[in-house]
Amino acid sequence: MAADVPSKWPTIAISALRVVLGLVFLYVGTTKVTGTGHTVEYFAAIGWGQWFRYLTGVLDIGGGSPAFCAEMDLLWSNIARLLCRNGNLDLPHRAPG
Repeated sequence: MAADVPSKWPTIAISALRVVLGLVFLYVGTTKVTGTGHTVEYFAAIGWGQWFRYLTGVLDIGGGSPAFCAEMDLLWSNIARLLCRNGNLDLPHRAPG
């Protein structure tokens, strides 16, 4: 009879993973928006300006927030997909010298 009862561990593991990922997105977005952790220097080095730092920071915060609300699964997955695509952009490299 005990075999008929579904285990709660997968649900607990998924919930814990959602919280961890949400906190990571919120932390990264906050560092970008506030300019801490060498983000100002990084975005100046890639040459896209500080507006792009603010944009990606807001997107990261917006991507992390729905992780704490199960009703926003669709929004969470779409924002995460958008951020993953932007993270894999192949930026043009400048020749040294």
